[in-house]
Amino acid sequence: MNEELEEQLFKKYPRFFEYLKDYEGRFMPMRFGFECGDGWFVLIKSLMETINSYIVSREKYPRTQIKSKFWRVVLPKLNHLFRNQKMIYKPLNNFERKLKRENIPAPYVEIVQVKEKFGGLRFYINGGDDYIDGMIDLAETMSYKTCETCGSTKNVGRTTKGWISTICKDCLDKTKINPEDWKQI
Repeated sequence: MNEELEEQLFKKYPRFFEYLKDYEGRFMPMRFGFECGDGWFVLIKSLMETINSYIVSREKYPRTQIKSKFWRVVLPKLNHLFRNQKMIYKPLNNFERKLKRENIPAPYVEIVQVKEKFGGLRFYINGGDDYIDGMIDLAETMSYKTCETCGSTKNVGRTTKGWISTICKDCLDKTKINPEDWKQI
C-alpha cells in the first residue's frame, strides 16, 4: 500500500499504533508496513473503523448488551452460508450473557502486521476478543472476492502459478501475468 494511504490510517486510528510512537510522539513506520495492494484500503479502513467503534462503545457502556446493528442486519443475510444457524447464534448469545454477568473492560488492540498472503488479506493483532476476531475473519474472507489492485468486486479471479494474488480481469490485462494462469472465482 502506498505511503499516503498508510499515513491516513495512522492519523485516523492512532489508538491502534501507540506502540509505534517515538520519544517525541511521532509515528515510526511499522516494521513491514501494510504489505498489500491499494485496492484493499477501503476494506482495511472499514475493518479498523468497525473495531474502533466497537472499542469506543465498550468503553462507554461496558455492561450493556453489545449486539450491534452488524449482528442484527448482516448475520441474517449470511445464514445461507451456514447449515445450522445455532453454529453462529449460540456462541454469540453465550458470549453476551457472559458480558452481562461480568464487567469486562474494553479490549486493547494493537495492530502488528497487515499483509497479503496466498491471495488473501492477513490482519495480525495483539489483544482483542472474540468479536474482534470475527470482524477480522469476515474482512479476510471478503478480501478473496476483492481485487487487491483496484478494489473491484467484479470479475475477480486468482492467479494459479507463481505468486498467488487476487486480481480482477481489468487489472490482469494491465499486468504481465499470463491470462492462462488466472482463474475466475
